[in-house]
Amino acid sequence: MRLLYLYRRRQRGQIKNFMEDSKKQQVIGLERLYNDAEWTSFVGKPVIPIGAETGTNNLVANLQNGGNFLVGGKTGSGKSSFFHAAIVNLLRNTNPEELKFILIDPKGVELGAYKNIPQLLFPMITNVKDARKALEWCMSEIDRRSDLFAKQPYITIEDYNAKSSHPLPRIVIVIDECSDLLVSDHEFFEGAIRYITAGIQLKGMTVLLGTSRPSPEDVYTKKLTDIFDYRIAFATATAEDSMSILGVEGAEKLQGNGDMLFLYPDIEVPAHIQGFFVGNEEMREAIEKATTKF
Repeated sequence: MRLLYLYRRRQRGQIKNFMEDSKKQQVIGLERLYNDAEWTSFVGKPVIPIGAETGTNNLVANLQNGGNFLVGGKTGSGKSSFFHAAIVNLLRNTNPEELKFILIDPKGVELGAYKNIPQLLFPMITNVKDARKALEWCMSEIDRRSDLFAKQPYITIEDYNAKSSHPLPRIVIVIDECSDLLVSDHEFFEGAIRYITAGIQLKGMTVLLGTSRPSPEDVYTKKLTDIFDYRIAFATATAEDSMSILGVEGAEKLQGNGDMLFLYPDIEVPAHIQGFFVGNEEMREAIEKATTKF
């Protein structure tokens, strides 16, 4: 098991071999993660599953260490499975009072299964108007939390909650098909996302931003992509789309079904990863268990 901040540095040129590795692609479920001998150290923590790097390494991101995710890939590439793996594991691994969600799905398709979970801070958001209100609230909440933290010598939300009689929940903001928002009002939504992701590690918020249309002209501009610590490219329609997400070509050659290139701090060449798959039954079980925690 590897945490993002403990990954080994890869050498330049290693990405050239990923097509040969992809011939070994197989479906990998979350049970592989839960059967990992090291998983016990992550139980109860806000962890997002990433995928499998090799036959032995399962990759996860502990949100306590910060980080926001930029995700892109064409329809059927595995982008939705990444979101499902993140949400399902967070529902299973945290208590409702510890973590809340804001789910924005302009297409009203991929995130609909979670529309009734009690962890939602807002009802499921499927239109631009409500998305704007939710992000405006997030910016105000960041300001409020900044004022709270400034009054006391706390470094992280965990430090604050350990000593506060009114603990703050961690907030995970998932935006699927963000292109619908950015095309409608790029100035506001790009500005809001940039504001929310600026230094929010200390304030307990995480953004997962995804689209199947990572256009560098009006969606994933360099000004936007540069603020994301972690970038995932599933199979893209064009080399330009891969460049938009990662800054390099290559994702246009991926097979789909969870095959991804993953760029994170401390590496120069994206890692070739197989993402986790989450089935409908696993989603239903996680939603049911999360609901009964109240």
